[in-house]
Amino acid sequence: MKTNKDLKDLYDSVYKSGEENFFTFDMNEEKFIVLALDIYDGKKILDVGCGTGETAFGLIKKNAKSVLAIDYSREAIKIAKKKHNHEKIRFEHKSYEEVEEKFDVIVILGTLEHMDDPFKALEKLKSLLNKNGKIVITCPSFLNIRGYIWMALLTLLDVPMSLTDLHYICPFDMEKWSNELGMDNIQASGRQWV
Repeated sequence: MKTNKDLKDLYDSVYKSGEENFFTFDMNEEKFIVLALDIYDGKKILDVGCGTGETAFGLIKKNAKSVLAIDYSREAIKIAKKKHNHEKIRFEHKSYEEVEEKFDVIVILGTLEHMDDPFKALEKLKSLLNKNGKIVITCPSFLNIRGYIWMALLTLLDVPMSLTDLHYICPFDMEKWSNELGMDNIQASGRQWV
């Protein structure tokens, strides 16, 4: 069974050789939905799994006070620093587990499904929120035609869901976890949860 450590090594290799050669799914739709939210102005933000920094830079353009953008891929952080050098963004090669600061908003764009224990990750991230803080999460939903096909292939042939996803997270998982963590205002939006 793959772990987050296996994925870290894979992502370092992906970013080193060029991410455009690996990713087949365009994350722009999710970025646009996340950046369209009217919650970033003047806020201190943590971007977890920032990749090459496009969302972090978009958050600055939405008037964020500051963004700490983290990724466990050293190669992604190197690229992000070159592409999006800005005084209000700090790009750091680290895990969410190493973060100790508090934030007004935490963004997790297509990353939760890659974590060894998504609930434990949400629990840690919630502890990093300032009072009245928000967590914005996107992740693929398998309650669609792609998911139904994969579930059939999994059942019949033990086909893995992807090269990088460790979990498939459904809306009812998010509802359950948010209830367990005492979080409210969970809203479904397309394929992701916000």
